[in-house]
Amino acid sequence: MKKVGIFLIGVLAVIGISLGGWKIKETVEQQGIIKIVNSNDVKNIIEDNLKIYDKNALTKKGIIKTYMIDDTTIKRSPMGGILFDIYINNNHELLMHFTLEKDKGVLKQSGGGYSKEFSKFIKESISNNG
Repeated sequence: MKKVGIFLIGVLAVIGISLGGWKIKETVEQQGIIKIVNSNDVKNIIEDNLKIYDKNALTKKGIIKTYMIDDTTIKRSPMGGILFDIYINNNHELLMHFTLEKDKGVLKQSGGGYSKEFSKFIKESISNNG
């Protein structure tokens, strides 16, 4: 009986160490992804994209004044790459989605989209400003 108890404790210890190691690996990977999304390369990708919708984005003349990356949405895509969202002008309804991938070692936008509210905001701003 004593040998069975020692064996069970050993098995449980191995399982616990394995799960702990997996969780640590997952946490380190997530921190790396967050660091990438908050890099200057991604900042340039986001800002270039915003200027497609508003050529004066992030200036006094622009309708897009600010953006914020929502760190809680950053995750690895099941198809590879990184997914995340940004909010425009501190409005959580003005949402843009981004998908990034590395192409020959260079980080590029490979997909994305935006909320219905963002689309409406852009269309209304264009019709009001000419």
